[in-house]
Amino acid sequence: MREAVYAAVIIVMGGALVSVPAAFSISGIKAGFRGAGIHTGIRQLKSDAKFLYQLSETARSSGLAVLEEASGDTADPFLREALLLAAGGFDGDTLNGMLSCRIQLVREFFEESERFWHFLVSVYSVWGMIGALAGLALTSSGSACAADGIYIALLSAGLGIFLSQCAALPVLFRVKSKAAIYIRRMRMITEGLLCVKSGETPRFIKEKLKTVSGLDGGVFD
Repeated sequence: MREAVYAAVIIVMGGALVSVPAAFSISGIKAGFRGAGIHTGIRQLKSDAKFLYQLSETARSSGLAVLEEASGDTADPFLREALLLAAGGFDGDTLNGMLSCRIQLVREFFEESERFWHFLVSVYSVWGMIGALAGLALTSSGSACAADGIYIALLSAGLGIFLSQCAALPVLFRVKSKAAIYIRRMRMITEGLLCVKSGETPRFIKEKLKTVSGLDGGVFD
């Protein structure tokens, strides 16, 4: 029985370890794990909306120079870069184009991360099936391993399903959720700073942030 467990693990895990490098470059594998490790959420979305609203009130009275000062108080790379660009001499269209390019790069990064985890969902299932077929073949072969063949089949199928549905699939859904919130947040920062730069009133900016964040009525509670 122990040998059957080892055989099932080697088939499923070994097959996956061989398949992943064959399908993805090192950068693609890194993107997969980095996408799963990014910290973001609705709380940060709300926090940034409040920050932009307060910034619009300050900029209304003190001018756009406060944008550059505010960039030194944030650790987020995109928000800091957006503040510095908004404080520069770029017009609204140029600023929107530059930040949209950054957003597109992040979207492509998350797409690569999603492809990685979607591949793992598939590859674990496939190798579980291969292990099951191998075990059934051993069972009917009359070889010395025939006694453990049925156990290899069952364990391989079970391990493949477990790793696919209970390990890789939840991470895939998590990456998809993070991507949606992260990109929405970037879009909100872009729209908010464009409004600040164009001299819109704080009240207008507040309503704009509510709409773009997708949390209408719950952002400033």
